[in-house]
Amino acid sequence: MPYIPEERRPLLARSADVIHEHTEVGDFTYFIYRAGQRFLGRQMRFTRIAFVLGSFLCVIFELYRRRVVPYEERKREENGDVY
Repeated sequence: MPYIPEERRPLLARSADVIHEHTEVGDFTYFIYRAGQRFLGRQMRFTRIAFVLGSFLCVIFELYRRRVVPYEERKREENGDVY
């Protein structure tokens, strides 16, 4: 999902670093919303809407797979399984 060519990563990483400096949830949410809104542009089309929403879903799934699952597994090992 986030596996883009390395030469394109620095610019995007700088944007993410700026957002990281703003720890308020609202700031982060605004940034994500604004990015989606700007990509949609003024002439909304179904394909662009589907692209943005699909991208958001892929981000959710990738974050869950790469960051949340390992965290939850550590917590399960520390505290025991719920089943």
